Amino acid sequence: MRPWMVGQADEVLALKTYMQSTFGWKIEDLVLEMYEPSMYVILFDTASTKFIRDDCSVVEATTVADKQRVHEELKHFIVTNRIEELDVNEIYSHYAITVICKSAFAQCTSLTTIDIPPSITTIGVDAFLGCTSLTTVVIPSSVSAIGAYAFYNCRSLTTVVIPDSVTTIGACSFDDCTSLTTVVIPSSVTTIGAYAFYNCTSLTTVVIPDSVTDIEERAFQGCASLTTMVIPYSTTTIGPSAFVGCTSLTTISIPDSVIAIGTNAFPGRATATRTPTVRRSC
Repeated sequence: MRPWMVGQADEVLALKTYMQSTFGWKIEDLVLEMYEPSMYVILFDTASTKFIRDDCSVVEATTVADKQRVHEELKHFIVTNRIEELDVNEIYSHYAITVICKSAFAQCTSLTTIDIPPSITTIGVDAFLGCTSLTTVVIPSSVSAIGAYAFYNCRSLTTVVIPDSVTTIGACSFDDCTSLTTVVIPSSVTTIGAYAFYNCTSLTTVVIPDSVTDIEERAFQGCASLTTMVIPYSTTTIGPSAFVGCTSLTTISIPDSVIAIGTNAFPGRATATRTPTVRRSC
């Protein structure tokens, strides 16, 4: 490297360090282009831009296989570079991706935050399985289905707000999310899948809306911090062991609409009370 280039490199690093300390920008996201001596244009080179430009072998994703390939290479990029925060809007827009495919981000253990764009309609099976550092997920209102095991073992995830567009929470969707404390289930959901919130040991509050007809097998098993449960008038089926292991659950209100209750559905210490299926008049 020539002496003048060493001086320029030091100057660029000093400028990047200053911008990081002043504005909080990441050094690795900054590109400085000199147009006059000691005069620079500041460009942002985000993780998404780097991936599209340097790391993805797919030029244009026209088939399902192409989009699967984009996800595979994106996962490798995240794991290799230990990416913590990722806005995939640019990537998904560039490759016209509308479905987060099976195992798309599985085992991306460095990932703490991901912004899912409003173009996404489905979060696939195993999509974020084993993302143990993931604390925040914003699910857009375009999503209609959350696949089985989608957030399995995301043990740092604390809060999930499911949008009104979702109709089914798949089996084991939030299984073993041990830091999850609050879940808001929208009135669009009709089925809470088997093992959906299995072993969510920190879960204290769940509001089940009047739209839910089926609470499947072991849906809330092992939710040891859950204290109160009101089953809505719409529910007709409670699966086997649905609430077994909910050791803090002492009172359960069950409407007459429930016609099938599986074996060991409730913890032995809980008192289940039948409530008549009567709705308030307007």
